[in-house]
Amino acid sequence: MEILDAEEAFPWRTRRADVSAAMLLRGCVPTAVRVELTDPDRRAPYLCLPTRRPATLLAVLSFARR
Repeated sequence: MEILDAEEAFPWRTRRADVSAAMLLRGCVPTAVRVELTDPDRRAPYLCLPTRRPATLLAVLSFARR
């Protein structure tokens, strides 16, 4: 999992994006969290979630993984 600031998130939404990735796109939210998916039953390599509070979302997802 990683926090993407506005400069890092843009390429992950556009030219660096994987066509099989699971992405939620919101143009008015510049920051995001990218989560690598390791489940072999899922075809998506990662999940990209836009959020105005990426540190909070990352903390919640880290806690949920435990």
